[in-house]
Amino acid sequence: MKIPEKLVVTRVFDATPQQIWDAFTDPDKLHKFFGPAGTTIPRDELTMDVRVGGEFSLTMHNDKNGELYPMQAEYVILDEPSTIQFKTTGGIEGTIEIEDLGMAGKTLLTWSTVAPFDESFYAGAVIGTHSAIDNLGELLASIAA
Repeated sequence: MKIPEKLVVTRVFDATPQQIWDAFTDPDKLHKFFGPAGTTIPRDELTMDVRVGGEFSLTMHNDKNGELYPMQAEYVILDEPSTIQFKTTGGIEGTIEIEDLGMAGKTLLTWSTVAPFDESFYAGAVIGTHSAIDNLGELLASIAA
């Protein structure tokens, strides 16, 4: 299997672009969804300096075995409420694109990841990104309720 250099996941949400932007830039929201299923990001283990050149750092905890997965990144692009781009210290580039579809509060989220994937890392990234987007959907639904 040829591993792509870029993973792209899209989803349409019943939310405004600003609500999605806020979920990615507010630490009180981000820690609730950013990790994949089976992980927890304690709020006190997440710091964010939301500005170009600012850093964010978090630690995901594996809920089953207690393994820790730290992540540190720098914001490269912040164009509210449409684009967030960051690069991790491990060389992973993430881009969040938020597009108002102009119909009844529907917003398209495109989450792209560029990384030096091997087969195992790519498979985990696919599962993790879809899971985080599912978690984001639950968070946005709770905000809208």
